[in-house]
Amino acid sequence: MTTICFKEGQAAADSQLTSPSSGIVYHVDKLFKGTDGVVYGGYGDWPAAHAYIMWLLGGSNGDAPPLEDAGVVKAGRDGIIYVLEDSNVFFPLKNRFSAFGSGAQEAMMAMRYGASAEEAVRAVIDQNSFSGLPVLTLTYG
Repeated sequence: MTTICFKEGQAAADSQLTSPSSGIVYHVDKLFKGTDGVVYGGYGDWPAAHAYIMWLLGGSNGDAPPLEDAGVVKAGRDGIIYVLEDSNVFFPLKNRFSAFGSGAQEAMMAMRYGASAEEAVRAVIDQNSFSGLPVLTLTYG
């Protein structure tokens, strides 16, 4: 499962990936930064989200990989957070901050009460067995 947060030019994500078939815990990077400064994060079905992000970072050549049961979030120089779920179209959020994945609700509450993106992910990790260390942070905007 996943906790990804975007707030005030900082993106943060946990790194835990729990295999649905075996329960084995792996660690992966869930945030990526393009050469244009755009930060991408993936949640949900990790192989699908990762494939889509790699397709975006690779120039979006050919057909987009399927994004079933997954989502991709991005933020760039304009500071606006964009989300893509169940389609091939990113839509902008009006939120100043947002969170995604299984820890999203807890993270949104933490950020609403003053936590940074990284602090919110760390708070969720303390309470949510499906999000884990280490935390990766990247800047955008």
